[in-house]
Amino acid sequence: MGYFMCPFIDVDMNLTNQLENLATYSFLAAAMHIRHGTNCLTSALYADTQATVKNIIFTVVQMQKVDPEKALYLLLEGTDCLEGLCGDCRTQDHSRNFDIEQLAQKFGVATLIRSTMQHNPDLDMGHRRLSLKNTMSVDHINPKSW
Repeated sequence: MGYFMCPFIDVDMNLTNQLENLATYSFLAAAMHIRHGTNCLTSALYADTQATVKNIIFTVVQMQKVDPEKALYLLLEGTDCLEGLCGDCRTQDHSRNFDIEQLAQKFGVATLIRSTMQHNPDLDMGHRRLSLKNTMSVDHINPKSW
């Protein structure tokens, strides 16, 4: 599992190392799944991780065709951006339960907030729980970490 996880959490890896690790994971997982079936990885975990590797490799190939000089961060292929957007929706007011219309309004406001923070990074204080300082484990890394 380290071959799968390290490309997302090891900030010293370059894109080549990340892809090599993901490909190694993919082949090892396939061999283990063929040999041991669901005793090693559940079918859902196997399918999800293999789909993740495939999608990342396709994304890298597409980005090389579009603009090979553009930086690509694998961690942005995950759900951290969506998680942040949902967090912004939940913290707009004290209403934890809302209908689809209210959700659409909250997503609209959250998108404006995100856009403002991206254009004015000096205003964004960040989230103290997402800081890498003095942590025992790493969960949320952003492109600045690389």
